Amino acid sequence: MRYVVTGAAGFLGSHLVERLLAGGHDVLGIDNLVTGRPRNLARLESHPSFSFLEHNVAQFIAVEGAVDGVFHFASPASPADYLGLPIQTLKVGSLGTTPWGLPRRRAPASCSPRRLRYTGIRRFTPSRRTTGGT
Repeated sequence: MRYVVTGAAGFLGSHLVERLLAGGHDVLGIDNLVTGRPRNLARLESHPSFSFLEHNVAQFIAVEGAVDGVFHFASPASPADYLGLPIQTLKVGSLGTTPWGLPRRRAPASCSPRRLRYTGIRRFTPSRRTTGGT
């Protein structure tokens, strides 16, 4: 199977790429390297089933060939990044989920994934729970 992993050069994305490759899959990693690090993928650059594209997934992209699934991990993932890159964070979280900034109406049929896996990392502060009592 062939998968696309956005945010491939990030901590989580790079580990997912490794896992998919270990499972015998072909992987196209996409990352704009704003917060991702090329060193996270350095050990994979010679892997025959891995290819990398430096690209902002909030922008249109046509991926050649069939794609069986997309793992969308592209997003700045720390509060400091959210504050420093607020617009980019919003764009990648919204536009980047149509798959990879690729609106279906503009995508060739061969580029449409059969399955779209949206994975979002959300940070939250649990609200204080109240317990009912009598």
